[in-house]
Amino acid sequence: MEFVLAVVCSTSIVGLLIAAYIWASLKIVPPGHSWIIESLGAYNRCIGPGPHLVLYGIENVRATVDSREQDLALFQGGGYVQFSDARATPVQAKVFVRVFDPYKSVYGVDNWRQKLTDRLQADLSVLFNGITHATAMATTNFLTLFPVAMHNDLLTKARGEWGVDVLRVTVEGFNLDPEYERVRRENLAAALQAATRATQICGTLLEMQQRLVASGYAQNDAQRLAEDIFKYSEAAKTGTLLDFRTQGDPSSVIAAIAAIIGRTYGLGRP
Repeated sequence: MEFVLAVVCSTSIVGLLIAAYIWASLKIVPPGHSWIIESLGAYNRCIGPGPHLVLYGIENVRATVDSREQDLALFQGGGYVQFSDARATPVQAKVFVRVFDPYKSVYGVDNWRQKLTDRLQADLSVLFNGITHATAMATTNFLTLFPVAMHNDLLTKARGEWGVDVLRVTVEGFNLDPEYERVRRENLAAALQAATRATQICGTLLEMQQRLVASGYAQNDAQRLAEDIFKYSEAAKTGTLLDFRTQGDPSSVIAAIAAIIGRTYGLGRP
């Protein structure tokens, strides 16, 4: 009888120990995440959302990977970026990404977030240098402006080496360098004055367009610039405030007016 009781007690203790070990090994991965599991220091497997056994004392969670869409801040250090016609500080610049290969995101690179943001900031600086401030203001996803080779190289590296999909790059706005902004406002005032004179000389939109074509402008450019000049002239008459950042480049407008009326209007330079 004592032997039976001893066996029962031993079995119960063993059962409790096994149950406790299983309980200690039971892990639940939250939705939208993956865990990288290592066994005795070496990669073992990747587990997704839900309950899993991670053997206590033998296996450990090497990394938790968020597989949902997430955004990373760009240009956090501040400073200006240079456009073809202005200099400005990006506001709320972000890249939106999604990790599709947890293994590569952990073992393929030391810090994929830092690598990606450094690469994007360098590529964006090159891109900004070749476009106007107005173009940047009107862009919703800067990936669409990347040259094909730059775009493909970025996506190939992100997917192939880091296991990350780059979805889009957005910038909420750009704060112009005060000196640039002052000069551009002066140029806008000059454009408004010159546009009034040009519309007095030409009289009609068609006449202005014909004069621009005769001065060497392409038909489409002449039509666009003639419309801008009339828009500037109307703003000068009514006192309407134009958004000089997006509504026609004052430099282009004044150059077109000079071609029409044979007079050079001086532009300030920052």
